[in-house]
Amino acid sequence: MISGLVCAYYVGTNSEILLLSKILVVFLFFIFVILAHRRSVKLKIIGWLLIFLMGIIYLGSIELAWQDEALEEVVGERVEIEGRIVEVEETYQGMRYLLTDLQVAEFDLTSQQKVLLFDWTAAEEQLNYGDLVKVNTELELAPRKRNPGGFSYQNYLKRNGIYALGHINSSSQVKRIGRRANFFLEQVFNLRVKITQLLDSHFSNPNNYILQALLLGNKSLLPPEVENDFREVGLSHLLVISGFHIGLLSYIIYFICQKLKLSEKITLILNLLVLGSYLLLTGWQLPALRAVILISLVLWGKLLNRKIDIYNLLAGVALIILLINPWSLFTVSFQLSFGAVIAISYLTPLISSKLPFFLKVNNLLAASIAAQIGLLPILVYYFNQISVISVLANLLLTPLITSILWLGLFFLVVVVIWSTGGIIVASLIEVLLDLSQILVGLLVDNLWTTVSIGRPALITVVIYYFLIYYLAKCLKSTSFSIERFGNKRKLIVSLSLILILLFQFGFNNHQQLKIIFFDVGQGDAIYLSLPTGKRILVDAGEEGIEIKNYLRSRGIRSLDLILISHFHWDHAGGVKPLIKNFAIDQVFYPPNIQKNELEIRVREKLERNKIKHAQLVAGDEIRALPLEVEVLGPTFPLLEESEANNNSLVLKAIYNQFELLLTGDIEKEAERRLVKQGADLESLVLKVAHHGSISSSIEEFIEQVKPELAVIQVGDNNYGHPHPTVIERFEERGTKVLRNDQDGAIIIKTDGQRYNYQTFLD
Repeated sequence: MISGLVCAYYVGTNSEILLLSKILVVFLFFIFVILAHRRSVKLKIIGWLLIFLMGIIYLGSIELAWQDEALEEVVGERVEIEGRIVEVEETYQGMRYLLTDLQVAEFDLTSQQKVLLFDWTAAEEQLNYGDLVKVNTELELAPRKRNPGGFSYQNYLKRNGIYALGHINSSSQVKRIGRRANFFLEQVFNLRVKITQLLDSHFSNPNNYILQALLLGNKSLLPPEVENDFREVGLSHLLVISGFHIGLLSYIIYFICQKLKLSEKITLILNLLVLGSYLLLTGWQLPALRAVILISLVLWGKLLNRKIDIYNLLAGVALIILLINPWSLFTVSFQLSFGAVIAISYLTPLISSKLPFFLKVNNLLAASIAAQIGLLPILVYYFNQISVISVLANLLLTPLITSILWLGLFFLVVVVIWSTGGIIVASLIEVLLDLSQILVGLLVDNLWTTVSIGRPALITVVIYYFLIYYLAKCLKSTSFSIERFGNKRKLIVSLSLILILLFQFGFNNHQQLKIIFFDVGQGDAIYLSLPTGKRILVDAGEEGIEIKNYLRSRGIRSLDLILISHFHWDHAGGVKPLIKNFAIDQVFYPPNIQKNELEIRVREKLERNKIKHAQLVAGDEIRALPLEVEVLGPTFPLLEESEANNNSLVLKAIYNQFELLLTGDIEKEAERRLVKQGADLESLVLKVAHHGSISSSIEEFIEQVKPELAVIQVGDNNYGHPHPTVIERFEERGTKVLRNDQDGAIIIKTDGQRYNYQTFLD
């Protein structure tokens, strides 16, 4: 089933493939029926093919239905939409509502998809679960992945069944028109609200938000610094509702039932009722759903005196979840949840048997090591880093967090019965929460916590798991010893390691210059990766997030050179966070008539971090063989019109026969000066000045450059960039124009003779 889903996801489906798959299913089904009386390998293969094809058909049908969704007709339109609220969540910015049962009367359409509604009004009277509302808003699709190493919010929402976004900026935009709520779910929602109020009233900030994450799975109000610290030490799984929490709750129920000498049937029923309710209370999160189904099946098997096979059970649980939502397979929570359980089940006994006797701490150490080994490629693939102290942090903090969870559940019971007792328990929990934060802080501040590693290729992940499985199988052999580790086994292990290194590092073209024009919205950021391995960045956008994500996804921890065209936020704002997160060798920037606040801040940070920095003017050269960078501007005396823009660095990068002209935000005054001075402007590729503004790209300047390709770094803006006249000037000369707002990131590769380009949003 998983193979079929993966095939449909990566290969893609259309109506023709779907029809062919259905015909094959019918054909194979008839053959299966004919051969059903025989027990043969052929029958098994046909059965496997049927399941595989059903996986393709299932996901393909959902994908085609998504593409044909009726809501597509009103995306981008301001409409009055009616719907029912099924989820409510408070965030730092405001409220978030999830709407379903949608109707748009003016377009005569209905939909069962979901819309995520953001309320920025901070209204005194918030909406609740079950409210029927009429909302006047403009529906929009969530942002796609626009840069290499980036994140697709659209895919993330799609996997959770959310089709579009809407915004409420005024209380007049929304009106409550009725109510339709499931009685049981309404009680669960009200209980969640009451628990949140109890936690807020009895605990200080941020302990109340940490407890909301631990007990209710609500991380929306968790301070980013707390979440980041827990992630740094490999403990972020403790801040979500996971198998750990469900297992603990199930153990409490089981323990109570044993003490009361209740039957296994009653124990199973109580577990189902309590765990099911808790699952709803915590928002139906996937790791918790996996744990609830697994525990329920284990208890059911015990009731029936069936032998427990953990892998069959996990397969059954996965099948149930994928039948509910096949997109779950491609979420990090599904992969980490099942990956952790499989790794712990398979590797813990082996690791425990190999540990020295004095390290055997109730299998906790072995389980932590097993989880780290099993989840390593998944963690690296999604987060591009691994925690090197995760095992130590788990040993130190898991018992502490377990105690907090026990006491947290105890607090919720006691505070209802005896308010003074609740205050006493809350005080103890406060101490433990403060202690846990102190311990995490000490680990983060005093130890090397993480290693950044580039995103592995999928084939590397597959080979890694094959190697782990094979080595574990060898180690489990009773006759195993290093001396008797045969030549065949050595060959398999060696080949696996070589393939991992080859697929990860061996297919880079070391003769090419790679240039990425990042989509940073209304700003500039250009990255150059040289054949020699040197890395140059020209500008960094306003926040530097896109560049940071890309560098981390490639395992890059340093930059050789940053060139700042000028000190405006949309070009240089992202430099500061890059200095904080990466090793920077040198930074160059232009002179200016008057320093602004951003320049002062950046230069102070460069001084504090002892990074070499200097000004560049026309006539300077940067030699980063085989690349040469000529500085064509600014020249003295500096221009006083639009001084920051017109005195931007103008750079010509030359790699053999390939030439790239970078112009910052220069305007017509600087362009005329360059033309008048006879600067060698001719280049194959031009980064269009000032986001395509009409104040730049004059005809005589374009005539001197003669570009084949013009790249406009532009995003949504109110300035009218790029101006249609500017685009017309390029197109009249046969210049191909690419834009970040329409094409996403633009990637150019050249061997110095020829070049090719690709856009990220194909």
